[in-house]
Amino acid sequence: MNSILINIDEKLKAKFDRTAKMEGKTRSEKVRELMSEYVARRDIANWIDGIWKDIGTKLKKAGYKQQDVEGMVKKVRKRRDGA
Repeated sequence: MNSILINIDEKLKAKFDRTAKMEGKTRSEKVRELMSEYVARRDIANWIDGIWKDIGTKLKKAGYKQQDVEGMVKKVRKRRDGA
């Protein structure tokens, strides 16, 4: 595991340490958790995967099957390409 050295205000450090301790975590555990959450929220691939998963769930709930979706995609592509 690698280390990161940062400079922060002493009051902020103290508040952060207290907050982490209240959650039963060390400062390092909390920083790792926050960094992981930050990166996950900004990971475009993860975000897009979530959108596709949501779309798939809604289509399944509406009763559509994979063949239905494939057929609709082909139909739209034909229309778009002028065929």
